[in-house]
Amino acid sequence: MWPGMGVVGLGMILALVGLFGVIPGAVHAVILLALFGATGFVFWRSFARFRGPRWEDGARRVERDSDLPNRPITE
Repeated sequence: MWPGMGVVGLGMILALVGLFGVIPGAVHAVILLALFGATGFVFWRSFARFRGPRWEDGARRVERDSDLPNRPITE
């Protein structure tokens, strides 16, 4: 998530420096659209590879952490 937060931070830096008050409205809109687009793209790309745990992974973890003999959950 750090690349997406970096893009958000860049937008906040531009706002805090006062860049948006100096530039014309059309350029302001283009910069905001670019920041929103970049943020969406970076978060989409980061979460596209995410794979949640399956039931088998959870059962294996419970069996391993509780020291249950003979794997009773998956049997």
